[in-house]
Amino acid sequence: MVIFHKATTGVQNGFASSAQVRACFCIAFVVFASMLEETASNLLIENPQLSGTGASLQRSTSELDDDHGDAAATVSAMSAMHLRTESIATTGVMRLLQAAKQYRARSGGQQMLRHRDINRALYMGDPERLRSFVRRMAEGQKLTIALLGGSVSKGMGAVSTEPSFEGWLNAWLAAVSPADADSQSSTAYGTSATAAAAATATATSRGLQSELGNIAGAGVGVGGGQPGGIAGAGGGAPISTVKVINAACPATSSAYMNLCLREYLRDTDVDLVLLEYAINDPPFLEPQMINEPRKSFEQLVRKLLRLPRRPAVVLLNLFRWFSESRVGADQRPSDTYYFTNAEAQFFEFATYYGLPLLSLKAAVYHHMVAGTRGFQVDTLRHLTRRNESADKEALFYEDPMHPSGLTGHRVISELIAGLLLSVARGLVMRPWRPSEEEQIAAALPAHMIPDNYDTDLDLCLMGENFRASAMDIQGFEWLNEGRSALAPKWGYIATVPNASIVFTISHTAITNETAGHVRASVLVILAYLRSYENMGVAAVSCSDGCVCGEAASRVPADGKGVDFGNADTVIARLDGLSHEHNSQLQLGCFPATMLASECRVRVWVENVHREGINKVKLGGLIVSHTAPAAAQGMCQENLEAAERAAGFVE
Repeated sequence: MVIFHKATTGVQNGFASSAQVRACFCIAFVVFASMLEETASNLLIENPQLSGTGASLQRSTSELDDDHGDAAATVSAMSAMHLRTESIATTGVMRLLQAAKQYRARSGGQQMLRHRDINRALYMGDPERLRSFVRRMAEGQKLTIALLGGSVSKGMGAVSTEPSFEGWLNAWLAAVSPADADSQSSTAYGTSATAAAAATATATSRGLQSELGNIAGAGVGVGGGQPGGIAGAGGGAPISTVKVINAACPATSSAYMNLCLREYLRDTDVDLVLLEYAINDPPFLEPQMINEPRKSFEQLVRKLLRLPRRPAVVLLNLFRWFSESRVGADQRPSDTYYFTNAEAQFFEFATYYGLPLLSLKAAVYHHMVAGTRGFQVDTLRHLTRRNESADKEALFYEDPMHPSGLTGHRVISELIAGLLLSVARGLVMRPWRPSEEEQIAAALPAHMIPDNYDTDLDLCLMGENFRASAMDIQGFEWLNEGRSALAPKWGYIATVPNASIVFTISHTAITNETAGHVRASVLVILAYLRSYENMGVAAVSCSDGCVCGEAASRVPADGKGVDFGNADTVIARLDGLSHEHNSQLQLGCFPATMLASECRVRVWVENVHREGINKVKLGGLIVSHTAPAAAQGMCQENLEAAERAAGFVE
């Protein structure tokens, strides 16, 4: 109404002609009509009977007083053209919203979270990347969502046939963005009335199948906590134009994913990343923010934001009600506090980089305190599973760390869907503008944390990449000791003394311009098997371009006088014998100073006098350049983290 204000002000000041005033009133009326049209489009999602609103507004515009002349007619025509263009652009979005409403109705309208819960949990950040994702999803384009995080993202807690939040999300995507013949053949799916009708029918049909699959526990599009990808129907055909890839690794922190992102996220053509580390990363660090784990997290965020498709990166912050300690006769975990995770410091990254953020605790905490069904935390689901009369949908957590499939995982999926629907409603009120692409393409700001920097020098060699890095193999074999295809345990294995193997670390090290030589301080991590019988000791040495172990800290600043020739000097020993009855991987870590672009790490089996064979098994090699202190901390984590970090899956 700024134009109206200027026109009336002009009359009061006596300098505007009557024709000018009438023209200004015409323009103001058209702008007001446009605002009402956008509002009506939004209301249409909940009230289809209002579908005639836009036409009546346009008729009102064309019936302006004839004295307004050609100026009013021109403005009206331009406004109508603009409205028609935006109407076409928002058709897919409105259909998506309608499909979401129908999906909810088919499930009995019983969504666990209320609108106010979702609103409380949302921080929208800079909206352009998310708006682009939702716009393209509404058009039927083929898109990819990547899950990056720990064990919850991998689906743990969703046991038996219960769906993980990935499974719930796949079912919802199948309903609101279904794959069919039209979407397969056109990226502008749904612009015609016929396509819109087909889309609605497909969404209804497949969404209902998904819902029935959830109830039966069998699953069309419900993953049951299994890794990766989207469930299929009809011989593996996708049921949504949006696929979900699971690149999470349980029991690891963002520091590990920062090092091994390329190993887990093999397909970098992603459009949305859900980043989940609020319960895996340490919460209270000193000094605040200026520390290795937070530096590593910032590096990971920046790597994701710079991926080829410039994806939207959403911080999916989860929450643990329970602490590590146990109380009571049933060893129930004790309660914790609202603020005992890394979310507060993650919010700093969200505001600095404009990252959308979802806070699980903001949505559910007060329900937990109140004991609301589905959010109850008085006990754990796994403690009640043998009780056939127990309410399957009462408790939020399966175990102290992981949410249950029918409750906690479902709530997480509702948060994600709520975020996307909030963006969709915004696209109806304020349609997409091509100028928003400029914001998506804009350069990232400087690092938030002082003395932090980006690098592509980190190495993470697992599986075939680890195999390919080996040379001079004498007595080692590449073998898979896994018992099933779903749990491979590949590695280099030797059982005779003096068997040896060499791994080449190719490293584009940083040139020290002041000193005039190449130099980089790194941490080298070797994954090796530790078991309770028939295990030997591996010795490690470095040569040809690097100095390892304690000697790495004594390399002079100018790099002169360093002897690289001794490949037999032991800088670390990896003892594979465990005193406990288990078999797991461990991480052996040692510092190294790189003084050339290539370094050789030699491992051999020592001749120790033990009962049985002297088995040595190596499972992976990591080189941390950006955050060696954070990697050192990772080496000190528990054995499960070591096993997961080394790429072995149980």
